Amino acid sequence: MQDPRTATAHQTHARKRPRETSTDGNTSANGPRADDQTSSAPLSSRYRLLVCGCNLHGQLSHDPAHAIRVPDGEDAGDGLFSTVERPAVVAGGGESLRVLYVGAHSICVERDGTVYLRGLLPTLAPGTANPSGARDLPLPLPPGIHADDIVKAFGTQWSFVGVILRDGSVFTFSLPHWSLARFEFPDGNDIYKYISDIQINGLGQLCILSSDAYSVDANSVITIYPPLPSLVDGLYDSTLTSLAGTTPLSRFRLDTSTLHDAFTAVAATATGFVALIARGQVHTFGDGRYNSLGRPISSTISSATTTAESNGAGWGLVAALDGVRVQSIVAHPAGHMQLALSSDGTAYLWGGDGTENIQPTNSDTHTPDLEEEEVTMLDITDRKGDPLDFQLAAVGNDHIILTSTGSILNNTSPKSTVWAAGGADMAQTGFGTRYRCLPTALGIDEELKKVESRWQEWDVDIGGRVLQVVCGFGCTLLVIDGGG
Repeated sequence: MQDPRTATAHQTHARKRPRETSTDGNTSANGPRADDQTSSAPLSSRYRLLVCGCNLHGQLSHDPAHAIRVPDGEDAGDGLFSTVERPAVVAGGGESLRVLYVGAHSICVERDGTVYLRGLLPTLAPGTANPSGARDLPLPLPPGIHADDIVKAFGTQWSFVGVILRDGSVFTFSLPHWSLARFEFPDGNDIYKYISDIQINGLGQLCILSSDAYSVDANSVITIYPPLPSLVDGLYDSTLTSLAGTTPLSRFRLDTSTLHDAFTAVAATATGFVALIARGQVHTFGDGRYNSLGRPISSTISSATTTAESNGAGWGLVAALDGVRVQSIVAHPAGHMQLALSSDGTAYLWGGDGTENIQPTNSDTHTPDLEEEEVTMLDITDRKGDPLDFQLAAVGNDHIILTSTGSILNNTSPKSTVWAAGGADMAQTGFGTRYRCLPTALGIDEELKKVESRWQEWDVDIGGRVLQVVCGFGCTLLVIDGGG
């Protein structure tokens, strides 16, 4: 008998989801099992950080059990750590727990009012800040600033750059001083009165979501800058200092006086950005590699105008999502996949570099500039054959995680379920190290890869409700509320 925990996706132009069932795919019998791998993260904590995947620098778990050892039994001299093969609890919090930033070798979390950097960056801190060489190091906050004032953090894949506060101010990180300092944006520009988000894509381009002096209650402006030398040349200590004097590539401004609208989110991809407007429209910026725009390149707003500035140059509407009330968007700065989650819990996926394996198409050909790019609507069903509604989503460089409230393993349980698909060469999907999903994975059985990379549910009681899910490069992090 076929396992009912299955999923397929219907190629669609993203209209309202039909209540149909799916019939293929299967769930591994060797599903993940959650462990508590650190004595500092008891399962009795209300909030728990559950992780799996790439852990080379101890950014997920620096427990001695994960230390890579040389043949004579000694710890590896360079302090490297093994992959977290199965979902494991690595941190706990009694009052609060948030993931603020996930890079290739370091992460930033807020736990019970203290901000920590974990992984490689603490080992590069000055000796006075980290005399013991710890891999989980508190980051001192400026006077008068508290952890709950921080709403977001940002950085490149290699460098933690800074944080954004509730009042719209930005504080940037200094590795040599192991500190945060207020960043003063260039004078004479009204678009930096209130900063809501900063994203950096895989090319090093900088995207700033902000309000101007005329609409401080709405995020009305997106400004994109070319790669800044202080960002791309800094490696582990990148800054925004070269922003001054840099001419933007694009400025996308909403007329909030007439539309009463605002940008609600921006996300970075490998070669561009994706933006969400309050009324549910999705716009994308960048080049068309791997269908990552979700639309034909011909729909891009041109910068060749007679005016001094073309509003929204480089951006274009994802028309395939017309009629869908999108409430959140996710992407990854090292990947080409993007996902939109609608208000009714439906997930829509577009892009490449792994998507064709997560959701195989029926065509062996590719048209580089279709009049209407196809967007994949994900239709994942429970045991009864009813489509699941999803609350949270995250995208990695080649894998995706979705969460749904209500376990199909126990229909009376209000706990979240977790669904994963995509590459698992670093155990990022929660089922151990398996295969590589990218087109560059030579020598892999393509048919086997397509079967194994389809949607599977974590066959594990995660112990509560998922509050946050983040996918990094080859890793997955979930914040769980266990109640109490």
